[in-house]
Amino acid sequence: MTMLTCCPLMLSDGRIIDRPGFDAASGILFNPQGADFPPIPNEPSQDEAIKARDHLRALFSELPFVDDTSKAVLLSALLTATSRPAYSCAPLFAFDAPAAGTGKSKLVDCCSILANGYECPVVSQGDDKNEFEKRLGTELIEGARMISIDNCEQPLGGVLLNQTMTQQFIKVRILGQSKAPLIANSAMVFATGNNLRFYGDMLRRGLICRLDAGVERPELRSFKQRDPVEVLRDNRALYVADALIILRAYHGAKDRVSTPPFGGFEGWSRLVRDALVWLGEKDPVSTIETARAEDPERQRLAAVILQWNAVLSDRSLTASEAVQTASAVDKNKFTYPDFRNALLEIAGDRGQINSYRLGKWLGRNKLKAVGAHRFAPDTPAYGNARWRLQTRNNEGWN
Repeated sequence: MTMLTCCPLMLSDGRIIDRPGFDAASGILFNPQGADFPPIPNEPSQDEAIKARDHLRALFSELPFVDDTSKAVLLSALLTATSRPAYSCAPLFAFDAPAAGTGKSKLVDCCSILANGYECPVVSQGDDKNEFEKRLGTELIEGARMISIDNCEQPLGGVLLNQTMTQQFIKVRILGQSKAPLIANSAMVFATGNNLRFYGDMLRRGLICRLDAGVERPELRSFKQRDPVEVLRDNRALYVADALIILRAYHGAKDRVSTPPFGGFEGWSRLVRDALVWLGEKDPVSTIETARAEDPERQRLAAVILQWNAVLSDRSLTASEAVQTASAVDKNKFTYPDFRNALLEIAGDRGQINSYRLGKWLGRNKLKAVGAHRFAPDTPAYGNARWRLQTRNNEGWN
């Protein structure tokens, strides 16, 4: 058995697991636990898919999404909850807001109720990266279908989380033992936080749905509609049917769309992402560019490249020589104060630029392009590493 589910699920071939019992072809055991799910049409039309989408969207009409792209991220999470076995990997779905009480956890619970019939259990990120990986590893070993990393206060990333998003099989070490069993990973991962940020490789592995109530105390707002969590509890089967109608309609469509590649998540992109774009929704993957622009590591790299290009252009020099230039003084003033400040940000040591730290930083960021520029190692001189800023043109990097 590969999965136990209490919700009908769509597979990659368009087939829907909707009959109680064990499905030998997929290895999925479906136990509806008393729920009565309506049959899904074999060939639903695009109009039927639009109607189903509108029914899903109406659940959340009073929540303060910052834009239509954030709405598309939520819809993609709901569709993923009913089709996770159809592809090997799915991105992380993050729900972000500037203040607590805006509705982030509510949206995660809605996805969980749709698939599981109950609110999503949570794990905390904590302050220690190693402790977080232990908690995440425990969830994976236990075979959790949904993992919610709640109230993230630190930038979100790390080796095990990155692997969880892009690897179908993971070796996870058991806490307190030297054993590391091979885990078949089919988890759907969520995260919530106030002003949540990704770092490192997580930047291309997570989608962000942003909410903003625009008030100091969002938890004190009143609503005309019923709580979507309550509505889903009472009418779960109907909303599961909406998600499956959208997916099946797109799977059988003759006018399928083709979005840009989304490396590591090709199967998810061809089904969930493309189905939403086919219905006229914004591309949920476009939130990655916003997250990249907000990444503090990338911002620092961009600042150094900008100043390095203005002061040093494409000269080949050591980290020490770069520090000497940035620290040059003329008439009791720094000659290149903006360049110096950019280097202090990434290699500062008690008010001075540390050339050793700068060299290490350049090594970690070599060949990472920002726009048309990147740092590249040059021919060493007398055993000292040298660096040069490369520029990309129509013929490549030079």
